[in-house]
Amino acid sequence: MLFQCLKKFFSAQFPKEVKRILVIREAAIGDVLCMTPFLKNLRKLYPDSKIDYVVVDWAKNAIETNPNLDHIYTVSNEHILGKSWKVALKRFWFYLKLSRQHYDLVFCPTTQLILKFPLIFFRKAYKVGFSTEPKERCTKYNFMLDDYVYIDLNEIPRTRHVAVRNLEMLDLISKTPIPRNDKLEIFLTEKERKTIDQLFERLGIQDSDELIAIAAAAGSAVKSDSVIKTAPPEKFIEVIERLRQNNPHRKFFCIGAKSERKYVDAMSICDETHVFNVCGLLSLRESAELLRRCSLLISNDSGATHLASALSIKHIVWFGATDDVEFGPYLNPNAVVYRVHLPCAPCRKNECTVSENDIPKKSQRPFCLNLIDTHQVSEIAEEMLHKKKFVSNLVFQQ
Repeated sequence: MLFQCLKKFFSAQFPKEVKRILVIREAAIGDVLCMTPFLKNLRKLYPDSKIDYVVVDWAKNAIETNPNLDHIYTVSNEHILGKSWKVALKRFWFYLKLSRQHYDLVFCPTTQLILKFPLIFFRKAYKVGFSTEPKERCTKYNFMLDDYVYIDLNEIPRTRHVAVRNLEMLDLISKTPIPRNDKLEIFLTEKERKTIDQLFERLGIQDSDELIAIAAAAGSAVKSDSVIKTAPPEKFIEVIERLRQNNPHRKFFCIGAKSERKYVDAMSICDETHVFNVCGLLSLRESAELLRRCSLLISNDSGATHLASALSIKHIVWFGATDDVEFGPYLNPNAVVYRVHLPCAPCRKNECTVSENDIPKKSQRPFCLNLIDTHQVSEIAEEMLHKKKFVSNLVFQQ
């Protein structure tokens, strides 16, 4: 009864005229990139409207050159996850001030309650987002929304990509179906091109060198939500060594965030002659420009996956506990998903309870990622590098 009353208070009618639109997506780099087809189609729906975007500060680089946005606001990751009342108050005031811009439409594509909190400041705007509650139920997770895309958490594996779910928000307000043929986008500038030119000159990279990118970590690779996506480092080491043996003119770039640099250093494979650790040395768009010049990317399920999709480059991505239907390559015909075939995968759990001896082990790297066959991965890589045709864009190890 309480939330039904709150819903009546917070509900708004769809505006007769849409002048100002706000998109709130305080999320990681991959989530931001998966919003780009949505933004492209939102601009088509409202070509004359002002479209603003709220993003976490460290992901701004992925979106700040997007021509479909008029203004970008940033919030600190501390403001989202901070526990002190002072931090919470800063976020409170930020959205209170932003609400005075009098937005007509507000989109908030998240199922997390803490990230939906800002919607309470936009009572007069028509609010669209995600909810894990069916539409006939009014709860704390959906009372502030005027309409939403329902996400069934019991649907494992998922049946649609997160980029498609984003587009479904537009289906709710559009008179005609929104197309599903727009790929992810990242907009590079001359500055990024010059930076990589200078990097290659400094490292002595030649036009004859075959460049391969490696994204060995997924996030910091120490948090639980990163560990379940990060294959053992020795798997990447073995693949790099095999590919180097096959062609001595290959150069490898280990890409990632600053927090991943020590993780890559600990692999003890970066000799800064043939294998380079550039984690934390490049911005996201500079990393994208580097990827654009590589013949292949090999990665875990991470933001690099979505960068590769935006660039349509050749890509082998390893999946374990996470769902490749929901978070895998999107509209990238040059991508191969490598998943070990186990009845429990994708479990989507932060803790793996399977081990080689069938003894439950919590907070350990998923057992499925330990089964990656590096010889098989190397063979797939060679096929892709030699431009051979693939039987499928999914590769399973039985």
